[in-house]
Amino acid sequence: MNAADEREYYRITPLNSNFRVLKDDIYICASNYNGLFKADVVNGTLKFITKFECQNCLDMNLFLMESVENTLVFLPIFANEIALYDLEAGELCEIPLSNIYTKDITNTSNIAICDDKVWIFPTKGRYMTELDYKNKRIGSVIDIYDIYQNFFNMGYRILGVNGSYVYEDTVIIACWEKPYMIKFYPKKKTFIFVKVQECNLGFCALHGEGENIYALNDDGYIYVWNIKRGEVVKKIYTGEEAKRQNNKFYRKIHIYNERIYLFPFSEITQMKTIDLKLGAIDKKLPQWLQSKNSDLFFGYADKNKMYLYSNENHVMCVDLEKQCMDWGVDIQYDDAELKKIIVDDKNAIQNGLIKESRAFLVNDLLRFTTVSDGKETENVFSRGDIIHNAIMYG
Repeated sequence: MNAADEREYYRITPLNSNFRVLKDDIYICASNYNGLFKADVVNGTLKFITKFECQNCLDMNLFLMESVENTLVFLPIFANEIALYDLEAGELCEIPLSNIYTKDITNTSNIAICDDKVWIFPTKGRYMTELDYKNKRIGSVIDIYDIYQNFFNMGYRILGVNGSYVYEDTVIIACWEKPYMIKFYPKKKTFIFVKVQECNLGFCALHGEGENIYALNDDGYIYVWNIKRGEVVKKIYTGEEAKRQNNKFYRKIHIYNERIYLFPFSEITQMKTIDLKLGAIDKKLPQWLQSKNSDLFFGYADKNKMYLYSNENHVMCVDLEKQCMDWGVDIQYDDAELKKIIVDDKNAIQNGLIKESRAFLVNDLLRFTTVSDGKETENVFSRGDIIHNAIMYG
Protein backbone atom coordinates (compact mmCIF):
# COMPACT_ATOMS: atom_id res chain seq x y z
CA MET A 1 0.00 0.00 0.00
CA ASN A 2 1.51 3.34 -0.95
CA ALA A 3 1.58 6.33 1.38
CA ALA A 4 -1.32 8.10 -0.31
CA ASP A 5 -3.57 5.06 -0.06
CA GLU A 6 -2.57 4.52 3.55
CA ARG A 7 -3.52 8.07 4.48
CA GLU A 8 -6.85 7.69 2.73
CA TYR A 9 -7.56 4.31 4.29
CA TYR A 10 -7.01 5.38 7.85
CA ARG A 11 -9.57 8.15 7.54
CA ILE A 12 -12.26 5.47 7.54
CA THR A 13 -14.48 5.67 10.60
CA PRO A 14 -14.90 2.50 12.67
CA LEU A 15 -18.64 3.11 13.18
CA ASN A 16 -21.09 1.56 10.71
CA SER A 17 -24.55 -0.01 10.74
CA ASN A 18 -23.25 -3.16 12.46
CA PHE A 19 -23.43 -2.23 16.13
CA ARG A 20 -25.45 -3.30 19.16
CA VAL A 21 -26.17 -1.47 22.40
CA LEU A 22 -26.12 -3.77 25.44
CA LYS A 23 -26.66 -2.11 28.81
CA ASP A 24 -24.29 0.87 28.79
CA ASP A 25 -21.94 -0.34 26.05
CA ILE A 26 -22.00 0.06 22.27
CA TYR A 27 -20.41 -2.97 20.58
CA ILE A 28 -19.09 -2.12 17.11
CA CYS A 29 -18.01 -4.60 14.44
CA ALA A 30 -15.40 -2.57 12.56
CA SER A 31 -14.23 -5.27 10.19
CA ASN A 32 -12.39 -2.74 8.02
CA TYR A 33 -10.09 -2.48 11.05
CA ASN A 34 -10.34 -6.26 11.55
CA GLY A 35 -11.69 -5.87 15.04
CA LEU A 36 -14.49 -5.83 17.56
CA PHE A 37 -14.68 -2.67 19.65
CA LYS A 38 -16.87 -1.21 22.35
CA ALA A 39 -17.63 2.29 23.57
CA ASP A 40 -19.63 3.39 26.59
CA VAL A 41 -22.74 5.51 26.06
CA VAL A 42 -21.55 8.20 28.50
CA ASN A 43 -18.25 9.45 27.04
CA GLY A 44 -17.99 7.36 23.85
CA THR A 45 -14.39 6.25 24.44
CA LEU A 46 -13.61 3.47 21.95
CA LYS A 47 -11.85 0.37 23.28
CA PHE A 48 -10.41 -2.50 21.26
CA ILE A 49 -11.68 -5.97 22.26
CA THR A 50 -10.32 -8.51 19.80
CA LYS A 51 -9.35 -9.32 16.21
CA PHE A 52 -10.97 -11.66 13.70
CA GLU A 53 -7.92 -13.88 13.22
CA CYS A 54 -9.39 -16.19 10.56
CA GLN A 55 -10.56 -13.36 8.31
CA ASN A 56 -8.26 -12.50 5.42
CA CYS A 57 -10.30 -9.67 3.93
CA LEU A 58 -10.89 -6.07 5.04
CA ASP A 59 -14.26 -4.49 4.31
CA MET A 60 -16.81 -2.52 6.31
CA ASN A 61 -19.54 -4.97 5.27
CA LEU A 62 -17.96 -8.32 6.11
CA PHE A 63 -20.36 -9.21 8.89
CA LEU A 64 -23.96 -8.85 9.96
CA MET A 65 -23.95 -8.43 13.74
CA GLU A 66 -26.66 -9.83 16.04
CA SER A 67 -26.96 -10.43 19.77
CA VAL A 68 -28.35 -13.73 21.09
CA GLU A 69 -28.59 -14.07 24.86
CA ASN A 70 -25.02 -13.46 26.13
CA THR A 71 -23.41 -13.94 22.74
CA LEU A 72 -22.60 -11.58 19.88
CA VAL A 73 -23.01 -13.42 16.59
CA PHE A 74 -21.17 -12.23 13.47
CA LEU A 75 -22.77 -13.63 10.34
CA PRO A 76 -21.12 -13.52 6.91
CA ILE A 77 -22.02 -10.87 4.37
CA PHE A 78 -18.73 -11.02 2.49
CA ALA A 79 -16.78 -12.83 5.21
CA ASN A 80 -15.53 -16.42 5.01
CA GLU A 81 -16.45 -17.31 8.58
CA ILE A 82 -19.01 -17.11 11.36
CA ALA A 83 -17.74 -15.63 14.62
CA LEU A 84 -19.18 -15.83 18.15
CA TYR A 85 -18.16 -13.57 21.01
CA ASP A 86 -19.05 -14.71 24.54
CA LEU A 87 -19.79 -11.53 26.50
CA GLU A 88 -19.34 -13.20 29.90
CA ALA A 89 -16.14 -15.11 29.13
CA GLY A 90 -14.75 -12.40 26.85
CA GLU A 91 -13.77 -15.01 24.24
CA LEU A 92 -14.10 -15.03 20.44
CA CYS A 93 -14.76 -18.29 18.59
CA GLU A 94 -14.33 -18.31 14.80
CA ILE A 95 -15.88 -20.96 12.56
CA PRO A 96 -14.38 -21.03 9.02
CA LEU A 97 -16.85 -21.80 6.24
CA SER A 98 -14.42 -22.86 3.52
CA ASN A 99 -15.08 -26.54 4.21
CA ILE A 100 -18.85 -26.06 3.80
CA TYR A 101 -19.17 -23.55 0.98
CA THR A 102 -17.02 -23.71 -2.10
CA LYS A 103 -18.02 -21.48 -5.01
CA ASP A 104 -21.18 -20.08 -3.43
CA ILE A 105 -20.88 -16.72 -1.69
CA THR A 106 -22.14 -16.85 1.88
CA ASN A 107 -24.24 -13.71 1.93
CA THR A 108 -26.64 -13.38 4.87
CA SER A 109 -30.02 -11.68 4.45
CA ASN A 110 -31.98 -12.97 7.44
CA ILE A 111 -31.64 -14.94 10.63
CA ALA A 112 -34.18 -16.68 12.82
CA ILE A 113 -33.64 -18.03 16.34
CA CYS A 114 -35.45 -21.25 17.26
CA ASP A 115 -34.69 -23.69 20.07
CA ASP A 116 -31.13 -22.47 20.72
CA LYS A 117 -30.34 -22.55 17.02
CA VAL A 118 -29.70 -19.66 14.64
CA TRP A 119 -30.97 -20.28 11.12
CA ILE A 120 -29.11 -18.19 8.54
CA PHE A 121 -30.87 -17.39 5.26
CA PRO A 122 -28.77 -16.42 2.21
CA THR A 123 -29.28 -13.35 0.06
CA LYS A 124 -28.00 -14.68 -3.26
CA GLY A 125 -26.27 -17.92 -2.31
CA ARG A 126 -27.69 -21.44 -2.39
CA TYR A 127 -27.50 -22.57 1.18
CA MET A 128 -29.17 -21.77 4.46
CA THR A 129 -27.25 -22.79 7.55
CA GLU A 130 -28.07 -23.98 11.05
CA LEU A 131 -25.77 -22.54 13.72
CA ASP A 132 -25.66 -24.13 17.16
CA TYR A 133 -24.40 -21.02 18.93
CA LYS A 134 -24.22 -22.61 22.39
CA ASN A 135 -21.99 -25.46 21.22
CA LYS A 136 -20.28 -23.23 18.64
CA ARG A 137 -20.70 -25.48 15.62
CA ILE A 138 -22.46 -25.68 12.26
CA GLY A 139 -25.43 -28.05 12.06
CA SER A 140 -27.57 -28.68 8.99
CA VAL A 141 -26.89 -27.05 5.63
CA ILE A 142 -29.94 -26.89 3.32
CA ASP A 143 -29.91 -26.16 -0.41
CA ILE A 144 -32.78 -23.66 -0.40
CA TYR A 145 -32.00 -22.57 -3.96
CA ASP A 146 -32.84 -26.05 -5.21
CA ILE A 147 -36.09 -26.11 -3.20
CA TYR A 148 -37.07 -22.68 -4.53
CA GLN A 149 -36.22 -23.67 -8.10
CA ASN A 150 -38.28 -26.86 -7.89
CA PHE A 151 -41.33 -24.91 -6.73
CA PHE A 152 -41.14 -21.89 -9.07
CA ASN A 153 -39.33 -23.58 -11.99
CA MET A 154 -36.72 -20.85 -11.76
CA GLY A 155 -34.06 -19.67 -9.35
CA TYR A 156 -33.72 -16.35 -7.57
CA ARG A 157 -31.40 -13.35 -7.77
CA ILE A 158 -32.31 -12.42 -4.20
CA LEU A 159 -34.14 -14.84 -1.90
CA GLY A 160 -35.94 -12.83 0.75
CA VAL A 161 -36.51 -9.40 2.24
CA ASN A 162 -34.99 -7.93 5.37
CA GLY A 163 -36.74 -9.32 8.41
CA SER A 164 -37.98 -12.70 9.56
CA TYR A 165 -40.59 -13.74 12.12
CA VAL A 166 -40.82 -16.79 14.36
CA TYR A 167 -44.38 -17.83 15.18
CA GLU A 168 -44.73 -20.90 17.40
CA ASP A 169 -42.68 -23.57 15.54
CA THR A 170 -42.55 -21.74 12.21
CA VAL A 171 -40.10 -19.28 10.66
CA ILE A 172 -41.61 -16.90 8.10
CA ILE A 173 -39.81 -14.77 5.53
CA ALA A 174 -41.16 -12.94 2.47
CA CYS A 175 -39.88 -13.47 -1.07
CA TRP A 176 -38.09 -10.58 -2.72
CA GLU A 177 -39.10 -11.51 -6.28
CA LYS A 178 -42.39 -13.37 -5.80
CA PRO A 179 -45.70 -12.51 -4.01
CA TYR A 180 -45.15 -15.42 -1.62
CA MET A 181 -44.42 -16.11 2.03
CA ILE A 182 -41.93 -18.86 2.82
CA LYS A 183 -42.83 -20.92 5.89
CA PHE A 184 -39.94 -22.95 7.27
CA TYR A 185 -40.37 -25.64 9.94
CA PRO A 186 -36.98 -26.08 11.72
CA LYS A 187 -37.82 -29.36 13.46
CA LYS A 188 -38.83 -31.08 10.22
CA LYS A 189 -36.56 -28.95 8.02
CA THR A 190 -39.38 -28.53 5.50
CA PHE A 191 -40.74 -25.57 3.54
CA ILE A 192 -44.14 -24.35 2.35
CA PHE A 193 -44.58 -21.50 -0.15
CA VAL A 194 -47.83 -19.58 0.36
CA LYS A 195 -49.22 -17.14 -2.25
CA VAL A 196 -50.34 -13.77 -0.85
CA GLN A 197 -53.66 -13.05 -2.52
CA GLU A 198 -54.35 -9.69 -4.19
CA CYS A 199 -50.60 -9.31 -4.63
CA ASN A 200 -48.55 -9.69 -7.82
CA LEU A 201 -45.13 -8.30 -6.88
CA GLY A 202 -42.31 -9.20 -4.50
CA PHE A 203 -41.76 -7.69 -1.07
CA CYS A 204 -39.32 -5.16 0.42
CA ALA A 205 -39.50 -5.64 4.20
CA LEU A 206 -41.24 -7.71 6.87
CA HIS A 207 -42.23 -7.41 10.54
CA GLY A 208 -44.28 -9.78 12.71
CA GLU A 209 -46.70 -8.88 15.51
CA GLY A 210 -48.79 -11.56 17.24
CA GLU A 211 -50.29 -13.79 14.58
CA ASN A 212 -49.94 -11.17 11.84
CA ILE A 213 -47.20 -10.44 9.33
CA TYR A 214 -46.76 -6.85 8.12
CA ALA A 215 -45.08 -7.11 4.72
CA LEU A 216 -44.23 -4.07 2.61
CA ASN A 217 -44.77 -4.85 -1.07
CA ASP A 218 -43.17 -3.34 -4.13
CA ASP A 219 -46.60 -1.88 -5.03
CA GLY A 220 -46.45 0.46 -2.01
CA TYR A 221 -48.93 -1.41 0.19
CA ILE A 222 -48.28 -3.07 3.54
CA TYR A 223 -50.07 -6.40 3.47
CA VAL A 224 -51.27 -7.54 6.90
CA TRP A 225 -51.18 -11.30 6.47
CA ASN A 226 -52.68 -13.53 9.15
CA ILE A 227 -50.51 -16.58 9.76
CA LYS A 228 -53.24 -18.88 11.11
CA ARG A 229 -55.76 -18.04 8.40
CA GLY A 230 -53.17 -17.76 5.65
CA GLU A 231 -54.84 -14.69 4.16
CA VAL A 232 -54.61 -10.92 3.94
CA VAL A 233 -56.78 -9.24 6.58
CA LYS A 234 -55.84 -5.64 5.79
CA LYS A 235 -53.96 -3.49 3.27
CA ILE A 236 -52.27 -0.22 4.26
CA TYR A 237 -51.12 2.15 1.53
CA THR A 238 -47.84 3.92 2.28
CA GLY A 239 -48.46 6.73 -0.18
CA GLU A 240 -45.96 5.65 -2.83
CA GLU A 241 -44.59 2.65 -4.69
CA ALA A 242 -41.36 1.07 -3.48
CA LYS A 243 -39.19 2.08 -6.48
CA ARG A 244 -36.58 -0.56 -5.73
CA GLN A 245 -34.91 -0.05 -9.09
CA ASN A 246 -33.42 3.28 -7.94
CA ASN A 247 -33.08 2.42 -4.25
CA LYS A 248 -35.95 4.73 -3.23
CA PHE A 249 -37.57 2.14 -1.02
CA TYR A 250 -38.08 1.29 2.63
CA ARG A 251 -36.06 -1.72 3.67
CA LYS A 252 -37.02 -2.19 7.33
CA ILE A 253 -40.27 -2.12 9.29
CA HIS A 254 -40.68 -1.69 13.02
CA ILE A 255 -43.98 -1.51 14.91
CA TYR A 256 -44.41 -0.06 18.37
CA ASN A 257 -47.40 1.42 20.20
CA GLU A 258 -49.76 1.30 17.20
CA ARG A 259 -47.25 3.04 14.93
CA ILE A 260 -45.50 1.60 11.89
CA TYR A 261 -42.00 2.95 11.28
CA LEU A 262 -40.60 2.54 7.78
CA PHE A 263 -36.85 2.95 7.53
CA PRO A 264 -35.33 3.86 4.17
CA PHE A 265 -32.43 2.63 2.11
CA SER A 266 -31.17 6.22 2.23
CA GLU A 267 -30.74 8.71 5.08
CA ILE A 268 -33.11 8.87 8.07
CA THR A 269 -34.69 12.10 6.76
CA GLN A 270 -36.85 9.88 4.55
CA MET A 271 -38.28 7.92 7.50
CA LYS A 272 -42.05 7.46 7.38
CA THR A 273 -44.52 6.83 10.23
CA ILE A 274 -48.03 5.38 9.86
CA ASP A 275 -50.52 5.66 12.73
CA LEU A 276 -52.48 2.40 12.79
CA LYS A 277 -55.36 3.90 14.78
CA LEU A 278 -55.86 6.99 12.63
CA GLY A 279 -54.47 5.66 9.37
CA ALA A 280 -52.44 8.87 9.04
CA ILE A 281 -49.10 8.93 7.21
CA ASP A 282 -46.38 11.25 8.50
CA LYS A 283 -43.26 11.76 6.44
CA LYS A 284 -41.97 14.72 8.44
CA LEU A 285 -38.95 14.12 10.62
CA PRO A 286 -39.65 14.89 14.31
CA GLN A 287 -38.30 18.23 15.50
CA TRP A 288 -35.99 16.57 18.02
CA LEU A 289 -34.28 14.73 15.16
CA GLN A 290 -34.15 17.70 12.82
CA SER A 291 -31.97 19.62 15.25
CA LYS A 292 -29.38 16.83 15.30
CA ASN A 293 -26.95 15.56 12.70
CA SER A 294 -28.38 15.75 9.19
CA ASP A 295 -26.53 12.62 8.08
CA LEU A 296 -28.20 10.14 10.43
CA PHE A 297 -28.90 6.60 9.26
CA PHE A 298 -30.95 3.77 10.70
CA GLY A 299 -29.04 1.15 12.69
CA TYR A 300 -31.69 -1.08 14.23
CA ALA A 301 -34.78 -1.02 16.47
CA ASP A 302 -35.59 -3.10 19.54
CA LYS A 303 -39.03 -2.74 21.15
CA ASN A 304 -39.33 0.91 22.24
CA LYS A 305 -35.76 1.87 21.28
CA MET A 306 -34.49 3.00 17.89
CA TYR A 307 -30.74 3.35 17.28
CA LEU A 308 -29.27 5.68 14.66
CA TYR A 309 -25.72 6.42 13.56
CA SER A 310 -23.87 8.89 11.35
CA ASN A 311 -20.73 9.15 9.23
CA GLU A 312 -19.41 11.47 11.91
CA ASN A 313 -19.16 8.61 14.44
CA HIS A 314 -22.28 9.70 16.30
CA VAL A 315 -24.69 7.18 17.87
CA MET A 316 -28.18 8.16 18.97
CA CYS A 317 -30.86 6.28 20.92
CA VAL A 318 -34.50 7.31 20.43
CA ASP A 319 -37.25 6.44 22.92
CA LEU A 320 -40.31 5.55 20.83
CA GLU A 321 -42.55 5.51 23.90
CA LYS A 322 -41.73 9.09 24.88
CA GLN A 323 -41.09 10.17 21.28
CA CYS A 324 -37.82 11.88 22.15
CA MET A 325 -34.07 11.35 22.08
CA ASP A 326 -32.91 9.18 24.99
CA TRP A 327 -29.18 9.78 24.55
CA GLY A 328 -26.55 10.57 21.96
CA VAL A 329 -22.78 10.18 22.02
CA ASP A 330 -19.80 10.82 19.75
CA ILE A 331 -17.40 7.87 19.47
CA GLN A 332 -13.94 9.02 20.59
CA TYR A 333 -10.79 7.28 19.36
CA ASP A 334 -7.16 7.85 18.50
CA ASP A 335 -6.17 7.41 14.83
CA ALA A 336 -2.68 6.24 15.72
CA GLU A 337 -4.00 3.52 18.04
CA LEU A 338 -6.43 2.29 15.40
CA LYS A 339 -3.60 2.00 12.89
CA LYS A 340 -1.73 -0.39 15.19
CA ILE A 341 -4.63 -2.84 15.26
CA ILE A 342 -4.57 -3.55 11.55
CA VAL A 343 -0.90 -4.55 11.46
CA ASP A 344 -0.44 -7.15 8.73
CA ASP A 345 0.93 -9.96 10.90
CA LYS A 346 0.63 -12.61 8.17
CA ASN A 347 2.19 -10.49 5.39
CA ALA A 348 -0.94 -11.04 3.30
CA ILE A 349 -0.47 -7.77 1.45
CA GLN A 350 3.15 -8.46 0.56
CA ASN A 351 2.27 -11.99 -0.57
CA GLY A 352 -0.44 -10.71 -2.89
CA LEU A 353 -3.32 -12.36 -1.03
CA ILE A 354 -5.00 -9.05 -0.28
CA LYS A 355 -4.89 -5.93 -2.38
CA GLU A 356 -5.99 -2.83 -0.52
CA SER A 357 -7.38 0.06 -2.52
CA ARG A 358 -8.49 3.52 -1.51
CA ALA A 359 -11.52 3.96 0.68
CA PHE A 360 -14.48 5.84 -0.71
CA LEU A 361 -17.80 7.21 0.49
CA VAL A 362 -20.89 5.70 -1.10
CA ASN A 363 -23.28 8.60 -0.57
CA ASP A 364 -23.41 9.02 -4.34
CA LEU A 365 -22.36 5.52 -5.39
CA LEU A 366 -25.09 3.04 -4.47
CA ARG A 367 -24.98 0.42 -7.13
CA PHE A 368 -22.35 -0.81 -9.53
CA THR A 369 -21.81 -3.82 -11.74
CA THR A 370 -18.81 -6.09 -11.90
CA VAL A 371 -18.11 -8.59 -14.64
CA SER A 372 -16.46 -11.94 -13.97
CA ASP A 373 -16.29 -14.93 -16.30
CA GLY A 374 -18.70 -13.18 -18.64
CA LYS A 375 -21.35 -12.82 -15.93
CA GLU A 376 -22.54 -9.52 -14.55
CA THR A 377 -22.95 -9.19 -10.80
CA GLU A 378 -24.81 -6.29 -9.25
CA ASN A 379 -23.52 -4.97 -5.94
CA VAL A 380 -25.62 -2.78 -3.67
CA PHE A 381 -24.37 -0.94 -0.58
CA SER A 382 -26.31 1.01 2.03
CA ARG A 383 -25.97 4.75 1.88
CA GLY A 384 -24.13 6.10 4.85
CA ASP A 385 -21.70 3.23 5.02
CA ILE A 386 -18.05 3.80 4.16
CA ILE A 387 -16.55 1.00 2.16
CA HIS A 388 -12.96 -0.15 1.90
CA ASN A 389 -12.34 -2.49 -1.02
CA ALA A 390 -10.38 -5.67 -0.40
CA ILE A 391 -9.73 -7.70 -3.54
CA MET A 392 -8.82 -11.34 -3.03
CA TYR A 393 -6.34 -13.13 -5.27
CA GLY A 394 -5.45 -16.77 -5.79
